[in-house]
Amino acid sequence: MGRMRLELQFKRAAALRFRENMDKHALKREGKLKDCALIFAYQTYNNLLDLSDSFSNWLRERGCRYRYIRDIPTAEWNNYLEYIASKKNNYSTLTNYKSRINTWEKIINAAYGTDINWSASLELPYKPTDEEKEIQRIQQMQREDYDLLMDYIREKKLTSKAIPALEIAAMFGLRVEGTARIKVCNVHLDTKGLWGFGTVDITEKGNRHRVIDIKNEDDRKVIERLIEGKTLDDRLVPIKKDSVNRFLNRIMTKTGIKERYPETSIHSFRKMYAQETWSNYRDMDHEWDDALRYVNRQLGHGEERNKTLLGVYVKNMW
Repeated sequence: MGRMRLELQFKRAAALRFRENMDKHALKREGKLKDCALIFAYQTYNNLLDLSDSFSNWLRERGCRYRYIRDIPTAEWNNYLEYIASKKNNYSTLTNYKSRINTWEKIINAAYGTDINWSASLELPYKPTDEEKEIQRIQQMQREDYDLLMDYIREKKLTSKAIPALEIAAMFGLRVEGTARIKVCNVHLDTKGLWGFGTVDITEKGNRHRVIDIKNEDDRKVIERLIEGKTLDDRLVPIKKDSVNRFLNRIMTKTGIKERYPETSIHSFRKMYAQETWSNYRDMDHEWDDALRYVNRQLGHGEERNKTLLGVYVKNMW
């Protein structure tokens, strides 16, 4: 690591680990993504640099001089988080800062061959209010966070039966108990559905029956993999819901994102599915009301739940 200002050391590390114009998802599909300490998106790149610039300026204003990034102790990051909290930032903002610090740790270690371990002792100087807990309870899982979970599972070569349950929950917006109810006989790959990739039928909460469309080729391949070698009466995921929840919460904690979803877990997948399905449907130039009805049907809600969808399951209603 060359001797340069801290801001430039951060920037150089980010530049070394940035993969411009590379498709992360294509690399994963092809089994070529072996290194998880990489940056693919400009937004992630810019967010990290915003944090490092702010942190470096904050250190300089306090008279703290560190020769190299590796010399910065975790205590300084905790003091910085205290400073951010004093600016009346909410819990969600602070968890995002903490997540970026964790990402910087991985990027710097990979770029410079260091063994920084800030994440082990980072602390959030904030306790969410009951109102904020309710907001967190209805959070949507962000697609990049879901990808982070699945990347970790692949990197560690985990083999739990809960893994396909997570895939199905994200794919179809299912509740955790619904992930274990689908049998091979419920899968209809010869029926095109709305998107042309097949359908799955399920009876879930309140004994409501619905047909869910498979939305893309990747999802269809997952289903094909899960039904391979099974009989018509076999379940796709033979696992209890408590086992799924325990596994997911462990992985969310391991990857550092549980703090962003402290009051929810797999139900946030359902809300991610709702938002993405809404956006996909609207991209096909369907009317707003039609999109509302379609997403409600896919979630298994009745028409009376239309208003509940707004701002809870779907936040971006363009």
